[in-house]
Amino acid sequence: MPPKKVPFNAFVCKAKARNLDPPDEVIPEDVKLGEFRDTTLIFAPAVGKVESNITIKFRCTTRIVRGDNITIRLPGFKGGAMVFQLENKPHPEGKTFADCFQAYWSGEEQPKGAAAPQVIILQCQKAIDENTLVVLGVPETVQIQLPEKLGANSSKLKIEGVIKHAEGGKIAKAAFMESSEIKKRPVEEEIAELENLVKDIRSMSSSINEEDVEIASSVSREEADQIWEAARETCDLHIGMQWKIEVAAYRHYDEIAVLAKTITENSYAVSKKRISLALHREIAANLGVKIGAVIVLEDALYTFHASFYPELTRAAVLALRLYTMESNDILRVFGQLSAPCIHREISSAIRSLNTDGLTKWASFISVLMTTTSKLTNVDPEAIPVLYRGVKELPPDQLQHILSLKKDQPYFFPGYTTLTPIARYTEEGYVCPDNGVIFEVQGVVEALEIGDLSQYPEDVEWLLPLCSSFTVVSVEVQPERNHLTRVVLQMAGSLAGPLRDAQFPEADRSLASVVVKKVRSDVDAMSTRSSIIAKLIHAGLKLNERKALHPQFLLHHQYLTYFADTKRSSVAKGVIEDVTVRWQQCTADAAMGGDGVMRPATWENINKKQATLLEQYFLRRTRALKQFQQDAGFSVNFADFTADTGKGVKRIRRMIGKFVSHQAPLAPPPPPA
Repeated sequence: MPPKKVPFNAFVCKAKARNLDPPDEVIPEDVKLGEFRDTTLIFAPAVGKVESNITIKFRCTTRIVRGDNITIRLPGFKGGAMVFQLENKPHPEGKTFADCFQAYWSGEEQPKGAAAPQVIILQCQKAIDENTLVVLGVPETVQIQLPEKLGANSSKLKIEGVIKHAEGGKIAKAAFMESSEIKKRPVEEEIAELENLVKDIRSMSSSINEEDVEIASSVSREEADQIWEAARETCDLHIGMQWKIEVAAYRHYDEIAVLAKTITENSYAVSKKRISLALHREIAANLGVKIGAVIVLEDALYTFHASFYPELTRAAVLALRLYTMESNDILRVFGQLSAPCIHREISSAIRSLNTDGLTKWASFISVLMTTTSKLTNVDPEAIPVLYRGVKELPPDQLQHILSLKKDQPYFFPGYTTLTPIARYTEEGYVCPDNGVIFEVQGVVEALEIGDLSQYPEDVEWLLPLCSSFTVVSVEVQPERNHLTRVVLQMAGSLAGPLRDAQFPEADRSLASVVVKKVRSDVDAMSTRSSIIAKLIHAGLKLNERKALHPQFLLHHQYLTYFADTKRSSVAKGVIEDVTVRWQQCTADAAMGGDGVMRPATWENINKKQATLLEQYFLRRTRALKQFQQDAGFSVNFADFTADTGKGVKRIRRMIGKFVSHQAPLAPPPPPA
């Protein structure tokens, strides 16, 4: 008998200890004939072959409960598959439903075992009463492209559902009663519709000013697409527990009180200044990128990941992702030639109490204060033991740790990431000399960031600022390079809701007030940045349509020529001074007859061809991946291959010693 087919689940997550309640049970007396009424699909803009914002409306005659699935079929629509965050739309009764569903777009192709192509799946997370009008929005960031034409109220667009309280457990497929018309129209009409869309977006908030419009208009199509693609990429490698450098052991609150006060005062000062987009401005200034580019990244990350973290704001999602990224990851997103590692800079400033460093990232640190919370509605058995490795502690500080007794306090002063996977007990694992490993039990305040991290396989947890613990035990393991194992029980944090008595009441109250103030500011900032993100996407579509109109053609040609000239100058400069190198693979990795893996061989591409590659690299978009020169030179950035006259080979881009972009790694062939 063949094995039973496992049903497709689009919403698999790394987090194991989040509130993953089982589907709701059926209430027999509530079961009735089910159907969808008042079904509507609205596209904005309703322009063929353009990525659109989609408004979905329906009313179900039965209850919709957790675990129910609603499927919306959109034949002819294009785009890549993804889980995404829905957005709220205006509702006659002021209700919101974005957090009531997780959403998945299956894309235009159907991988084996996946959902049917060109469907949106809405999985219910919160129960909705019968005959409630549901209004949802699919953001333009999902990049669902409309077909070239579609009749008004088309019968091709259908809705169906697997609904527990409907008779038979299903609601049959039915066409939408109302839907927008998509047809070929004069360019003037399409431009007018897009201009009206921009006006409608600006009217969403009276606080949007000319500076915000300027920020939105500063982002090019190339920049927006490159950031969007980079935001979807994560590293599948398991880095594992890293040994952090520490200079002190924190046994008493007095040892970190100055740090806590400095961070709290900085956060309050930032809030008091009332700077619009304070976080985005700070990140842009410290990384040397555009404010608009930071907003595009935030918008993409929120769309891709927020459905797994409904408690987080847009700003919090942005800060958490950047906090998990290394320098090379940031380079890959924004395309600069150098960038700091944010979490290393913040950790260094906290470790050395560098007030300049803490001020430099004041907004960022403030937003991180809003991310962690008390773990509620979680099975305690699902919360794992977490590990943190420390090395290079001064001898006197190591002695402080060795002198710790049971039930004594201990503190982690900064934001701390821990992993449930330590592996230090495995055979062959080499521990650093006189290292210390903290084993944290009973975590009560934290955030499991595996589904948001740049390195999801590490399934890390983030502990709040100034986390407090009590000591369970301390032991030395001589057989592991005199490793000191410290078992801690978590008690709380400075600004947490558990009101740990190890913190003075005055400091704890001040920190709690500041966090509440920061949350309010972050909510307002997230609203503003979401509107600017919509302006960016609408503005790019408007400019592309204007390029097709004779009235704007000359201006478009001038801007294109200027952009090409700038890219050419930048490419020539970075290749000439060897800041950037392009390499091609001359021999793939292979397993030798002796069982030894032979690495791939790479050679530098000459400067003339490398300059061309860099120009095309800067010019690439989601739609434009292939470029060709008359002299037999071609490149395809979809799979990072190029023909430089020696046949098609894999290529990669190097910044210094680091690989910024490369082709997917191919599995080595078996030995001959």
